[in-house]
Amino acid sequence: MSSIDFYWKSTCTTCRRARSFLINSGLTINERDLAKKPFNKEEVIELLRGRDINSFVNPKSTPYKELGLKDKNLTEEEIVDLLSKEVNLFKRPFIIKQDLVLLGFAESEYKKLLE
Repeated sequence: MSSIDFYWKSTCTTCRRARSFLINSGLTINERDLAKKPFNKEEVIELLRGRDINSFVNPKSTPYKELGLKDKNLTEEEIVDLLSKEVNLFKRPFIIKQDLVLLGFAESEYKKLLE
């Protein structure tokens, strides 16, 4: 079975529920707590390469609202810069398993990892 990369924030209730689901399901995860080890710019670029960068941005987050991002048409470079500076802009938790990317926590989607 290939490894599952799990990115979360330990202070986030939804992230903790997702992590518990994975662990209780017996899945082996490589986890990274973004509150303790945020991404640098190069890591954000690598993480998002070939993926829809906008899907990783959480429009419900406080920084998104405070920065007024709803009405801005940001370039990919500007989004990368923001994500590397503000971990709370990431939609989380998120999982990457080969080409599969799961954003947020929906138990029905996570169950697909068990198949």
